Amino acid sequence: MPLDAPWPQTLLVRQQPHCCWTAQDIKDTYNDSGPILGLATPEHPVESLLCVPAVYEGQVLGALNFTGRKYDEADLAKMKALAEESVEVFVQLRKA
Repeated sequence: MPLDAPWPQTLLVRQQPHCCWTAQDIKDTYNDSGPILGLATPEHPVESLLCVPAVYEGQVLGALNFTGRKYDEADLAKMKALAEESVEVFVQLRKA
């Protein structure tokens, strides 16, 4: 994916979550949307995909990717908190 595409601009450049709130958003964003949407099962649909960066000292060290049910802003807030908590893990992996 080129750096000027929406996903890297949002996640890597602006260091903000990239949110695909609908299956159509996933199709519009990812050239491999077929396999992503193919992860769905009747019990676990793929209706949203949220990528949340783990940022340390102004650098994106990694991202947590969530696929599943129809997520909302409350879910995103929890995911952002989890990404903040995961920063130390990414720092340790970087040192390994």
